Amino acid sequence: MTEPIYALAASLGVLVSYHYWGLTVLYATTLLFNPSVELFPFPQYVPLSFSLGYHFDFFWFCKHPAFFFEPHADLNAEIKFLRISASVGYLVSDVYDLKQGFRFHVGLGVFDF
Repeated sequence: MTEPIYALAASLGVLVSYHYWGLTVLYATTLLFNPSVELFPFPQYVPLSFSLGYHFDFFWFCKHPAFFFEPHADLNAEIKFLRISASVGYLVSDVYDLKQGFRFHVGLGVFDF
């Protein structure tokens, strides 16, 4: 649901103005949905980073509209071309088959410089 809202806000922003004000709508929408801040405490010594943020969505076009809100904290390690992530989040309310409570995620990604 986030992408259509993002696209609508971007389109409206372009229609409002070609310069600063059009981008303001786009940036505000981007900051509202799924922001995250990533900190690299000692990038020259240790390839670890810590990030904080939240996942937010609103399921509008369904039988029972619902909010999805999950604050999360992540620990990431970047080794050569791999990124290993461990995340803990707390789902604030029940949404469909997802139950309220803590959720844990582990991920592996590949990136290129």
